[in-house]
Amino acid sequence: MPSFRAFPALDSSPVLAPRFVLFTALENCLLDTRTDSCSAAEEVIAELERRLIPWVIFSGRTRAQLEPLRRKIGHRHPFVTENGGGLFLPQDYFNLAVEGSRRAGGYQMVAMGTPYAETCAALEEIADEAGIQVASLGQMKLQETVQNLGLSSDEAHRARQREFEEQFFIVGASEKEIASFVELARQRGFTAQAGEPLWRFSSVPDAGRAARQLVKLYRAATRARFQVVAIGSSAADRSMLAAANKQYMLDRPHKARHEEPNQKSAQIEHGGAAGATNWAKLVLRVLEL
Repeated sequence: MPSFRAFPALDSSPVLAPRFVLFTALENCLLDTRTDSCSAAEEVIAELERRLIPWVIFSGRTRAQLEPLRRKIGHRHPFVTENGGGLFLPQDYFNLAVEGSRRAGGYQMVAMGTPYAETCAALEEIADEAGIQVASLGQMKLQETVQNLGLSSDEAHRARQREFEEQFFIVGASEKEIASFVELARQRGFTAQAGEPLWRFSSVPDAGRAARQLVKLYRAATRARFQVVAIGSSAADRSMLAAANKQYMLDRPHKARHEEPNQKSAQIEHGGAAGATNWAKLVLRVLEL
């Protein structure tokens, strides 16, 4: 494998016919679990680009959070934001009309989730009906976001630039009240899921729909026979993995309290400990680089 080289500038070259398409979670996979750095994966990323292998990032972060990272690592392929809320395609990437897309910056955006303003309004209405109090990112001041999440001012500002999903704390509610809130959200077509440290509220339960849409787009654009390889690290990634031919799960040593243990699946193989180092080793092995 070649030594690390500078990444090429981003462009919007149409995708060519690949042997593989890689779907990968960002958190605890491409990014190291302790440092939030992808330095251990840089050589493999360069090799993916050299081999013209498309690789798609799936993340719970916002577009504003992902854009600096994408520039840093030279990522010029689609990406999925806010736990499946938005699918972003570099302009003219597929060289075909994408149904339901609209121009958003330098991308074609396919909105999988309800727009952020409508999501926030629904959250407040359902919380009031359930008799609970929530403190959402949209309600917090910037400095409160910095203090509550341990982010820098710039990171907090980017985390607040939401387009689909709202995140929030529940303030002093009983388990019964929380259960009522979750059920009311379900009845209204929304999902309320516990997280660490924030809950998330969205009309999209996961990234599965975005993953399936991407498979269709790659097949329509390339008319090629390729295998989709997917790598995740949590139960939330299972819907993304389900869209792939080969499915791999990296194991985190300490799972969040709310997260159910990963169920055994004949389709999912375990790829070692979570983090960029094992992610890189797995990609090299599976994609035969």
